[in-house]
Amino acid sequence: MTPLNVGIGELAVVRGEDKSLRTLSLGSCVAIVVVDRVRAVLGLAHVVLPAVDDDARERRPVAYFTDVGVPLLLTELLRNGSGPRMGPLHIALVGGGRPGGGGATVFNIGERNVAAARHALKRFGLTPAVEDVGGPWSRTVTVDRGHIVVTCPDRAPLEL
Repeated sequence: MTPLNVGIGELAVVRGEDKSLRTLSLGSCVAIVVVDRVRAVLGLAHVVLPAVDDDARERRPVAYFTDVGVPLLLTELLRNGSGPRMGPLHIALVGGGRPGGGGATVFNIGERNVAAARHALKRFGLTPAVEDVGGPWSRTVTVDRGHIVVTCPDRAPLEL
């Protein structure tokens, strides 16, 4: 099964045992992953910045900003027969790192993205069950049959 690739600032929700999602090269960006194993629904948002900039909103993909991307992801979950009030969801946050240092370190974008994702989820009564955030790694996340696997160039694969 070939995963559906979720690009920078995009989100996707799929339903079915044979579906999978993937996002590549998370640096300071954060992947918000939602798995509903009961209903076989998977969701993933690849967010880039913590809060919407009204001047840039029209020029950016739909889930570019965390404070906008999380509600949109939850809305898509509902459209696919899942959601926070329908039963247990397995939620993971991945990314928010500082690969290569530089500007991501100076502005703490990765840390701010992680904090914004936690805050946005909390507004809906949700808390991540697991996180793989921070550090110097660039991460790729694959969600397949309800399993979340994080791979990095300098680290063994990690199942969340």
